[in-house]
Amino acid sequence: MIYLLRFFLQDIEQQLKSCSIVSVPVYRGQLMTNNQIEFLEDSINKNLLRFNSFIIAKINREEILKSLQNSSNKNNFNSVLFHIEINQIGKQFQEFILFPITTEFRIHSIEYQNNIYIVKIIVFNSNSYSNKTPIDLSHQLQNLGQLDQAEKILQRLLSQYPTENSKLYDELARIAQHKGLYEISLQLYEKSLIKVSQKDRPYCLNNIGCMYDYLEQYDSAMEFYFVSLTLMKNDLDRAMCINNIGITLANQEEYQDALKSFQQSLSIRQRFLPENHQDLGISYVNIGGVYSSINQFDLALEYYQKALKIFLKNCSPIYKAIVYQNIGEILYDKNQLNEALNNYQQAAIIFRKIRPSNHPTRIYIEQIINKLTQIYS
Repeated sequence: MIYLLRFFLQDIEQQLKSCSIVSVPVYRGQLMTNNQIEFLEDSINKNLLRFNSFIIAKINREEILKSLQNSSNKNNFNSVLFHIEINQIGKQFQEFILFPITTEFRIHSIEYQNNIYIVKIIVFNSNSYSNKTPIDLSHQLQNLGQLDQAEKILQRLLSQYPTENSKLYDELARIAQHKGLYEISLQLYEKSLIKVSQKDRPYCLNNIGCMYDYLEQYDSAMEFYFVSLTLMKNDLDRAMCINNIGITLANQEEYQDALKSFQQSLSIRQRFLPENHQDLGISYVNIGGVYSSINQFDLALEYYQKALKIFLKNCSPIYKAIVYQNIGEILYDKNQLNEALNNYQQAAIIFRKIRPSNHPTRIYIEQIINKLTQIYS
């Protein structure tokens, strides 16, 4: 549908470019459930908020308040006034201010006044939408968890841009990977490798190694990792590949060698990255995983907490879910079942948003939650 409407959308884009940028606070009214309010409260200064539609707001605060007060549909709903601050990418058209669907907000505070929740949010991303491609649209859909829609766009592009097929197969492979379809993902990465550029070749080899690891074909995984590592020139890229080698070693229960790989990767990353960078969190998770596997649970929890601290600041939902799951497993093994259940539930909340219902990890976590829930029922 987006493809068919492309000329219409381009016309809208040109009109929006001629609109003025608003630099004062703007307001939006909305009715929300108690669960949604709790989600907002839990996200204060933590998670970024993205609405599932275009955001339309107004400058006139009193007009929005009056509309909320006069709303007749309040059964089991709460009146919410969003106070939007620093809206660099909001464009004004007549009395309305429009924000793109890709706009991300950070929740600053929530107050309850005169039966209305006042939610102050701040625009987080900048106005940098130039030079976007259809692949970027696919990325946005993937970030929203709409994997099937992203896949449809990429499949259409395969026939329209044959020179980009290597990149498109790579993107399709990532979607299949997110769906847990590892054999299909491997086939797509192999198609990407046929015409991949020399610059991107080591990364494609690394991705193929990851798929062999998922398929438990560890010798093949190590073979592709080592070839990839010899081709990589950038230290941070090498750290990524060394980290993946550690994962395959850990999966083969070669824990001491795995720990050496993870520590080597971490050492490189600490030289080049800020202390709250996501990749450092990934290293902490993997080191924690090794310590958990050799029953050094206190050390494992220490590294998991370091990772979670980073992921909460960087809004990395998949990694947060993995850490919650890993903490849950340790607490389960320590027979701290109630705390284990809480962590599994935190992981499930995230996985339900970003993974399909038939994904192996999601199925596993749901089974554990059901088992623990029955114990407490």
